[in-house]
Amino acid sequence: MLVASWILIASLLSLYTRVQRKSHSSSKGNSRTEEEISMRTRVKQLTSQIEEMKAEDLKNQQRIDATTTEPKKWTSMRMRQIEKLNAENLQNQQRMGVRKTESTDKILMRTQIKRLKSQIEQMKAEDLKNQQRINAMNKESKDIEWKLDQLVFIFELEDKTVSTRYPNVVEDVEDRVFRHLYSRVRDVRAMVIHTLLQYDNVAVENMT
Repeated sequence: MLVASWILIASLLSLYTRVQRKSHSSSKGNSRTEEEISMRTRVKQLTSQIEEMKAEDLKNQQRIDATTTEPKKWTSMRMRQIEKLNAENLQNQQRMGVRKTESTDKILMRTQIKRLKSQIEQMKAEDLKNQQRINAMNKESKDIEWKLDQLVFIFELEDKTVSTRYPNVVEDVEDRVFRHLYSRVRDVRAMVIHTLLQYDNVAVENMT
């Protein structure tokens, strides 16, 4: 299009030069020929065509500029949309991460609570067994003490004659029986004390 414009401009200049020469040569007679009139008409036509071509070139340039600028605008707009979507996606991921963390914490807490309840039930069962053992040991200790009291009472009611006749035998029997029963009572009491201490330690651990 630009090449055609330059060609028309060159033709216009050529015609204008010829018209000027003709006009100069015929100015003395002050008459216009048909050729001069047609040449002037042709110049006007070419000038009009040149203006139309310039206007068309301007429109084409504007279209080219718009075509070049529009993708840039579209790209910029698209990039802003992508950035916005990325920001929303990041926020959603963060929210999902928070929810996931909260759900994980809840599961861990529930599991820990179940474990603690199970431990408490086991400790209650052990406490019950220990209490039963303590009660049994206390009963056995009381039974032994009662038997010991009975034996002492029997020895006191024995015939003094027998004691007089066989003092060594009676004392030996008394010593053996007493030592045996006392040893048994001491063992039972030691077991009771040991169990009580264990029970106290378990209670202290449960409190901590």
